[in-house]
Amino acid sequence: MEPITKRVGQAPNFEDLEKAEEYQRQVCAEWGELNDETWMHLTLHSLRRHGDGGFTCHHDPAIGETLRAHGPMRDIMSCSGGGASNARH
Repeated sequence: MEPITKRVGQAPNFEDLEKAEEYQRQVCAEWGELNDETWMHLTLHSLRRHGDGGFTCHHDPAIGETLRAHGPMRDIMSCSGGGASNARH
């Protein structure tokens, strides 16, 4: 989750799908060898159109701000008050 936490809300705007796919391939390279069709599928489902015809990532940038403000994901996931480890028997 750390790489996602760092980049959510930080992506640039893209003037076309090709530039968006290039970015997707770069930031998600750890996903391994994917074929061109799969990369384009992931890209298309990660974008929304701007009014000017360009594209931006399809998520609320505030998600990234919140994740970064709360530190590493392992700290968020281990907060008291939630999760199975805090369930009462």
